[in-house]
Amino acid sequence: PPRWLSPAVTLGRSIASGEALAAGWWSARVRRYREKAIQARLRVRDKLLIRARHRPRTTHDAYVDRTTLTPADLRAMADRAARFRFKPTISILVPVFNVDPRWLTECVESVRRQAYPHWELCLADDASTDPATRAALDRLPRDGRIKLIRRPVNGHICAATNSAAEVATGEFLALLDNDDVLAPHALYAVAELLQSHPDADLIYSDEDKIGAGGMRYDPQFKPDWSPELLLSYNYVNHFTVIRRSVFERAGRFREGYEGSQDHDLLLRVTELTDRVRHVPEVLYHWRSLPSSTASTAGVKQYVHTSGQKAVADALARRKITASLYVPEFAERLGLPILGLDGPDDGPPVAVIVRGATADAARTVRAVRQTTAYKNYSAYLVIDDAPDALNRLAAGRTEEYLLFLEAGIEPTDPRWLSRLVAHAKLPGVGAVGGLIRDSEGRIVSAGTVLGTAPGDAFDGQSPDPVSYYFYAEVARTVSATGHGCLLTRRDLFDRVGGFDADRFGQSLYDVDYCLRLAGLGLRSVHVGGAELSSSLPPWGGGSGWGVSNLPGATPPHPNPPPRRGEGTRTGRHDTPTEQRALRAAYGDGPDPYYNPNLSAWDSFAPRSDAPHLVPAAPAEPVRVLFATHNLTAFEGAPKIIQDVAAGLSRRGAVDAAVFAPAPGKAAAAYKAAGVRVIADEAPFAARFVDGLWTPSEYEATQKQLARVIREARPQVVLANTLGMFPLVEAAARQRVPGILAVQESYPAELLARMYSPFGRWRCERAFLFADRVIFASRSCAELYARLDGRKNFEVIHNGLSAAPFDEYRRKVPKTDDRLRIVTVGTVCERKAQHVLVEAAAKLTKERRDFTCHLVGAREGLPYLSYVCNLIRARGLGDVVEVVPETP
Repeated sequence: PPRWLSPAVTLGRSIASGEALAAGWWSARVRRYREKAIQARLRVRDKLLIRARHRPRTTHDAYVDRTTLTPADLRAMADRAARFRFKPTISILVPVFNVDPRWLTECVESVRRQAYPHWELCLADDASTDPATRAALDRLPRDGRIKLIRRPVNGHICAATNSAAEVATGEFLALLDNDDVLAPHALYAVAELLQSHPDADLIYSDEDKIGAGGMRYDPQFKPDWSPELLLSYNYVNHFTVIRRSVFERAGRFREGYEGSQDHDLLLRVTELTDRVRHVPEVLYHWRSLPSSTASTAGVKQYVHTSGQKAVADALARRKITASLYVPEFAERLGLPILGLDGPDDGPPVAVIVRGATADAARTVRAVRQTTAYKNYSAYLVIDDAPDALNRLAAGRTEEYLLFLEAGIEPTDPRWLSRLVAHAKLPGVGAVGGLIRDSEGRIVSAGTVLGTAPGDAFDGQSPDPVSYYFYAEVARTVSATGHGCLLTRRDLFDRVGGFDADRFGQSLYDVDYCLRLAGLGLRSVHVGGAELSSSLPPWGGGSGWGVSNLPGATPPHPNPPPRRGEGTRTGRHDTPTEQRALRAAYGDGPDPYYNPNLSAWDSFAPRSDAPHLVPAAPAEPVRVLFATHNLTAFEGAPKIIQDVAAGLSRRGAVDAAVFAPAPGKAAAAYKAAGVRVIADEAPFAARFVDGLWTPSEYEATQKQLARVIREARPQVVLANTLGMFPLVEAAARQRVPGILAVQESYPAELLARMYSPFGRWRCERAFLFADRVIFASRSCAELYARLDGRKNFEVIHNGLSAAPFDEYRRKVPKTDDRLRIVTVGTVCERKAQHVLVEAAAKLTKERRDFTCHLVGAREGLPYLSYVCNLIRARGLGDVVEVVPETP
């Protein structure tokens, strides 16, 4: 400390020594006074240092300033929360043991200050021996939402948290330590996310640390869900919210894993669900005291042992053949971080090296001299065109293909063993290693997407480690770093290899990884697989490599060259190639690069965080809904009618509806205040049958462009897959577009439904759309291969219940039979014949039921087939076919 601060430090140390208190005082009280003295000293230090400006102002100070909520902000959030359609109760579990009353009080008050009111606080006192703690629990506020259970014996944190869960009644459980603090909008942010993702099972947020004096520092801005990073260490940590049913199925907290109990629970929970969501805001303040792991991981050594045990158990449950090791940097710094190692006699790998002859030969020699992995073969590709990689890969029989750029050489014998170990993980499609230059600076640690994709941590010094160890550990990335890519040969063949025609020398690997993502497969950066690049540096070296992300800070006045201008990994992507990548996948944010990190200084926290409470819109959003017809007798048009009318009644939208032909439902729209645009399109039938020709399509694009210009919407929503031309028309007019898919088409049925040209344009529309909305996960999974932009979203929705109630009243029950009613046009896609066959099987045991197939449209061959099947099975008194009805 500075010299002028020494009297305060001396006073604190003197008080902390406890010499004046030792004689005749209980040891517990002595310990408590010592801790209070230490905390007082820390508070004095924090305040004096800030007052004297001894500590330089940080970007996190600016973040704290910009995201601090006023009472008016919290009232606005509470008002919005009152209008939420889904208002689940969130039960907050807090194990308590001998905590300083001050921290316990702050913890409880941080819950009581929440803008979202639907919570309950479940505290479990783990037989505290400190009288002050027990007294503080006796003084808890009289709030019906606060529950306290006192355990008769001390069972440690796992048993105590499970006891808190016993009295919880909420649909979701949240975890909070007894000395930590929630941001006042923490529960609101979780509930807000659940409005659009009500099926989320696990939700986590960003976090920072808070000192004894209230100073916040060391923010951890996290990526979206990364299974590989969770194997490395518990990056999810705080603030964690888990669906109660999943918590119970996972088996709650397991005793014997104290210190890493959260990590163990998260590993088990994420084996049951992949519905994991991330809120990129600091919602949790982790108390940093001399005795806490927030201060230093070395304080509690048992964290290392239990953490390794938890991950080893997870590998065994998942039947993953791999071993764990502690990376050198983690051992040196005393951090509970693990790496995944594989055997040296794994599946065969073809190592394909591309580049100039001398560089490629040197790389192959280095591979042979350094690699401990045994089952590989090396091949040289002297042709510099990426398409040559496709030609060589086509003749390989090895299970895995590893593409190395000439001049990149392994430096660790375990590099290939670790790459293969991660490539074999379920759901992984491609992996890449950590590339450094001859001086040890990072060249590439995965790729970060943006307007111009960049190599993560490019140019950063490894001293001591990267931001939250993201370069040194394994983590999910949007694309591997350039120069090293390992993938399965069958996947390479399945997606057609590299697309060198559109993405040239540099972005073909990014495109490959994004196409794998469209198949639901992850790309992984493996920090434990280290390589060295002998290519000349670009001359920079301050962590650039991420550029032009949406909402980014203004560019650095003298930024170093971006990837397209010649970086050290040999990338030379041109503006044309960058535009091609944006056209194919958009330029949205990278899910694995937190939006609170700088767009110009790789993985550096940004100071210009947006205010958390956006201004309320002055006017409803102008939305142009589109439906393939205006009939009152079909499900999809009725669904969009209910949505448009309902949002209009709420005042949320200023709605208009477009249809390529007039119909009877126009009256219902007008009655709801929705403007109807029913142009008689010359090719209206194509919105249903999909048999588009190029000339018909372009003529329709002109008509749709005219409709959009006249309607002037802020958002276009095309209902059903058949309305995809409107999504492309909106993109051409630079209007955000949403494609709401109602049809459950497997790939083979989609191929039969559309002409080749129509299918090609339809699949392109998935990339033009800003969002592709499905009403169920099973429907979304049918189109997973088209999720190239990661823009799929499930929003459970359907028809209003009112017509079903009306139908039930109109058809009174005359007997005790169970009635089964299915609603939907009787057609091949809905396959009502399956229900008929099921009824035939069931009637062999019982006939106390009837099935009503509502939606029979005359003239459809499939209807005749179903009716003949009913007669052939002798089900005339069991299965009834009902004509279409509103």
